[in-house]
Amino acid sequence: MKLKRILMMLAMVLFVALSAACDQPTIDTSSDEAFEASLDEMTEGMSEEEEQAFALAILGLTLHYADKYDGDEEAAMDAMDGMSLRDIKREVESLAGE
Repeated sequence: MKLKRILMMLAMVLFVALSAACDQPTIDTSSDEAFEASLDEMTEGMSEEEEQAFALAILGLTLHYADKYDGDEEAAMDAMDGMSLRDIKREVESLAGE
C-alpha cells in the first residue's frame, strides 16, 4: 500500500501541470485497441514529462482499482471507462489524500 500511495503522490505532483480543456477525450475500455487509442489521443500534444506523469497516473489508478476489485481486471478497466484528464486528475488527488 505504501508504494501505491507514493506512486499516487508522484503522479499527482507531475500530473497537476497538465492543462484542462473543455472538450476532453476520454478513456475507452471497450477493447484493448480502443484503450490504447484513447490513451494516445489523450496524450497528444503533451510534453515527455506530461506523458510520463499521465502514465504514472494511469498505472496508479489501475493498481488502485485492481486492488479495490480484488484483482478483477475487467472491473478495474470499467471503473476508468469514460474518464477525462480532469477526472483522472481528481481521482489521483483524492487517492493521494487517503
